[in-house]
Amino acid sequence: KQLKHKGISAFIVPMDIEGFSLGAKEDKLGIRASSTSNLIMDNVRVPKENLLGEQGQGFKIAMQTLDGGRIGVAGQALGIASAAIDCAAKYALERQAFGKP
Repeated sequence: KQLKHKGISAFIVPMDIEGFSLGAKEDKLGIRASSTSNLIMDNVRVPKENLLGEQGQGFKIAMQTLDGGRIGVAGQALGIASAAIDCAAKYALERQAFGKP
């Protein structure tokens, strides 16, 4: 039988566990207050006590986590759009083309 998304479990992986390391920090264009890098797991063995939630509920946990982040992304997009329209309006009022406003 194919378990599909019900075959995924979530685990808490301590940063000091053997075989775990962080890749190079990405040089991002925005949201620089949040670091982004690869999570490197080389033969990491996570104890079963580190299971997050119930076995087979990892996909559901991941989706709930993403749901919580979406409101923050929407807020960032709104702030960027607001600043962009303010900047465009200011430029439109001061722009000169062919010697005329």
